[in-house]
Amino acid sequence: MRKQHGFFHDEQGDWSLARVLCVGALVFTFAVVVVDTLAVVEVAGAAWALLTSVDLALIGWAAGPRIARYLLPQVGAAAQGVASASKRLAGTDNRRTDNEKD
Repeated sequence: MRKQHGFFHDEQGDWSLARVLCVGALVFTFAVVVVDTLAVVEVAGAAWALLTSVDLALIGWAAGPRIARYLLPQVGAAAQGVASASKRLAGTDNRRTDNEKD
């Protein structure tokens, strides 16, 4: 039997709990924003902080393996390029004649 591929499925074709929970939490947050905008219920600041924390945690859970797999090597290569380009050139630092106390 061929496994399904789609947004809610991971690379192996299995259901991704992180993606399902992430979408559910984002839809719930959207509903809370709509309810708060229509002034049906006043949502407290602590509730917004909790919703944001849950949403960001689920986004990190769903995207974490992909970030570690694809993005971090690119960041490392860019940092290595910057480090190699910013090395001092030979002969530009003359410690014997440069005296900052003078």
